[in-house]
Order: sequence, then C-alpha cells, then structure tokens
Amino acid sequence: MARQDGDVREVDGSVRPLDLVQSNAYSKYPELGQVDVVATLSKIYHDKLKQFGRPVIIAEYGGHWMKNSRSALDAELHSGLWATAMMPYAGNTGFWWWLHVHFADRYSHYRALANYMKGEDRRGKALVQGNFLVTSPGDVLKAVGLQNASSANVWVYHQQVPTSLRWILPVRGATLGFAGLKEGAYRIEFWDTYKGVKASETTARCVGGQMVVKLPEVSRDIALKVHLEGAARTSPNHK
Repeated sequence: MARQDGDVREVDGSVRPLDLVQSNAYSKYPELGQVDVVATLSKIYHDKLKQFGRPVIIAEYGGHWMKNSRSALDAELHSGLWATAMMPYAGNTGFWWWLHVHFADRYSHYRALANYMKGEDRRGKALVQGNFLVTSPGDVLKAVGLQNASSANVWVYHQQVPTSLRWILPVRGATLGFAGLKEGAYRIEFWDTYKGVKASETTARCVGGQMVVKLPEVSRDIALKVHLEGAARTSPNHK
C-alpha cells in the first residue's frame, strides 16, 4: 500500500521506495462529476497523485471505456495528448481506444506533439503548473501549461475542443497573460497542434513580472513555446 510520503509498505512490514505513480483517467467516472478530459487529467493529478511526490503517468484515459462516437474519440485523443504534455506528468501514454488510433490512422496527433517537443528539455528546469490569463471574445478560450522563471509551454484551446473538434469558429483578438517570469525580452513560437509545425512567432517583453501576448487567430487550439532571449533550452545537467 502506498503511503503519503511516497513509500510502499509490503505485507511483511518492510518499506521500499515508490518509483512512480500510475492511474487511469476516464472523464466519465461518476465520482469526477462527468468533467471533460482536460479537467479529469488535472483533477486526477492534483487531487490524488501529486501527494506521493513521485513521477506520475496515466496508463489509460478516454471518455467512456465502452461507448464513444468517432468525433468524441478524436477530441479525447487530441485533448488528452496536449493536456498531459502541459501538466506535471512524466510522459504521454495510453489512450484506451487504441483501435481507433490504429484503424482510423490517428497517429498524426502523436507526431504533431512529438515535433513540438523536439528541443524542449524539461529536466532540471523546476517547471510548475502556470497560472495563465487568457482573454477572448465570448471567453471561449482556455489555457493550461508549465512554466518556470524564464520559459513556458502553453496549450490554448477552445472550450469545446475536449468534447468535439467539429464546427468551431475561429477566434480572433485573444490575448494570453503570464505572471512570474523574469524581466526581459521573450521569443514566442505559435505551433499548429495538428500539423506539428511552427506557424508563426513574435516577441514580447516582461515588465514587473507581467507579460501579455497577442494571440494569432485560434482555430480550435494552438500551442506556444515561450523562452527568454539568450536562455539555453537544454538543462545544464542533462547534455
């Protein structure tokens, strides 16, 4: 049985360290209140798994484990991949509906995220869940991501994306606010989360610990890479 301090007590009374913590995250679990996949992944981590102080992975996630429409499966797969990457999880793992991934050929979602993560070495960076303020017409956009004092990875998504990728109107005129960054100039890359390519980039300056970035048109969702100008992306302890 795992104790709160992150150790395991065996039946013979001996204690051994716990290497990692694993759980499932189905968004239709009744005890989670029927929330979407992004809220489920956040709730599972912060309410149940963070307390052990160990790396955390999700073995299975999805909406319902027995019945979903194809459009719902696409939304759950895409949202789950990007949400997991933007939370303090140790890796991106098992979408339960692997038959859908394979026979409907949805591997491009994994490829897009893998392309985005190239060059982003997070080890030793002391990244924490960021508190981002996204503003948009109608307040339809949300944001989740990780940051430290000089960098951030952020996923900005339309509130409908976790449940359906269809019939979403593009959002223009949105902004994303950051707090807790060092003073200075930052390079911001905007990534297409479906093609896995950098779509555009800009710069912004952090003043007094605050920075606001104008977002390009958001068609469903986008991802951002934010780095202080001149700062190394690779951890000095992990060449």
